[in-house]
Amino acid sequence: MNPLNGIPKAKLLMVDDRPENIFALTNLLVDLHVEIIPARSGPEALRLLLEHDFALALLDVQMPEMDGFELAELMRGVDRTKNVPIIFLTAAADRTNFEFRGYEKGAVDFLFKPINSHVLISKVKVFIKLAEGAHLLEEKVREAETARKEAELAKRAAERADQLKSSFLANMSHEIRTPLGALMGFAELLQGPDLGDDERGAYLEIILKNSRNLLSLINEILDLSKVESGHLEVDVKTMAVHEALDEILLLLNAVATKNQTQVELVTEDSMPEKIRTDALRFRQMVTNVVSNAIKFSPKGNVRVVVGGQKENGKTNLILDVVDTGIGISQEKVQNLFKPFFQGDSSVSKKFGGTGLGLALSRKLARLLGGDILFVESTPGQGSHFRVVVEDQPPTAGSTVEEEAVPLHEVGTDLGELRARRVLVVDDSEDNQLLIKTVLERYGARIELANDGFEGIDKGRTGEFDLILMDYQMPQCDGLQATRKLRELGVRTPIVALTANAMKHERENAIKAGCDDYHSKPIQWDELVGTIQRLIATPKAAKAEYAKN
Repeated sequence: MNPLNGIPKAKLLMVDDRPENIFALTNLLVDLHVEIIPARSGPEALRLLLEHDFALALLDVQMPEMDGFELAELMRGVDRTKNVPIIFLTAAADRTNFEFRGYEKGAVDFLFKPINSHVLISKVKVFIKLAEGAHLLEEKVREAETARKEAELAKRAAERADQLKSSFLANMSHEIRTPLGALMGFAELLQGPDLGDDERGAYLEIILKNSRNLLSLINEILDLSKVESGHLEVDVKTMAVHEALDEILLLLNAVATKNQTQVELVTEDSMPEKIRTDALRFRQMVTNVVSNAIKFSPKGNVRVVVGGQKENGKTNLILDVVDTGIGISQEKVQNLFKPFFQGDSSVSKKFGGTGLGLALSRKLARLLGGDILFVESTPGQGSHFRVVVEDQPPTAGSTVEEEAVPLHEVGTDLGELRARRVLVVDDSEDNQLLIKTVLERYGARIELANDGFEGIDKGRTGEFDLILMDYQMPQCDGLQATRKLRELGVRTPIVALTANAMKHERENAIKAGCDDYHSKPIQWDELVGTIQRLIATPKAAKAEYAKN
């Protein structure tokens, strides 16, 4: 290879029956960017022509067995060699006759011996340049073809991505509009006159059910986005395995009953009693896999076999979820854990769902150090998934979303906050009304502020036992309002409320001067417990604030 331009040496075929001639000519051309391949006869030259791509052939005319003209004629009759340039070399005296025959056989030039070295070198250089130019042209053609293929692949990938996006948007529109339609429709029915208690209760139950479905869908989308962006943090603690599995199956019991699916839990002796993992994400992951098996096994069976596998001095959890459902074909297996993938449109129409569950679950499993493996499936006979959950060492904890306690489970006039004055700062009138209504059931006296500025004006008076501060508000958000109140010397306990449950948001709230932090949807019993704790121990609350 030429170190300057990377172009390989041009190959030159030198055919002469006399070795001293080959030696002499080779020495003349040794300094050129050329690889000389010698042949002592016509038949040997033909073999070499089939093995190499030559830029030029120097052929001696007078040779035994097969002379140069015969060799040239054979070269011109084969596609592989018909375009190889030929320069004839001869010591014959009949120059005119030999030149005529040479050009007739396809020669590009004719040199007579003794060879003028300068003429030979000049002519060979011309064909070397032509070969190098042809090589560069071939490289450009190859690069252009590669670029064309890459562009075609990129185009197909973009078209596929656009198809998936369109399919996802259509499916997501259906999944979101369905519970929204139920929410709006039954909310309007509740406004109708002469509703009986049974009807009102049934409508409310439908509204609550669809609200939870919608929240679950939104959480799946947000969780998948967080995992893919690396922003989902885990809270590793010791988890009782059997207790967690019982909770999951109890939660799925209603779904299984409605689907007429028999669910069986089998625990093996190797199953560890406890493992260290994020219990919330574990339940979310396993619930998705088992509910997926239930959904696709109507009037069938689902077996959850739980065991353990020892590895590096610890026992990891192994769950095998085996169903007798519709199964999936092998060509679709590779897409099974891709977001928004479903077997086909008929599956989506018949069974519903977004196609996010398995994709999110595998990402959660891998985030926890494990995996979800697709073991096998047979269309019409069922599928087998294996969930591997690693027993992890404790890691730095983080905030995770919690399931809200249903409002109908909150008591009325419980008196736990009787006569306590609470300032609610929130720019949403609906949220104001919700918080006010719930906390008044506990006996609290509620004052409202519509934004951060009004919250500062009312909160600075010191007339309140506690302030509930919405995180995100226009103009003056909850953190800005909290900082200003602390600058004014207000030491009233402040609890931040936000729909963002990321660890850094909690830390930001504490740094701004908040005493605690709760995520939305609100878990009402925990919020009331926090309010009671902060109101009952104001000195402790102040100390906690000063420490942070």
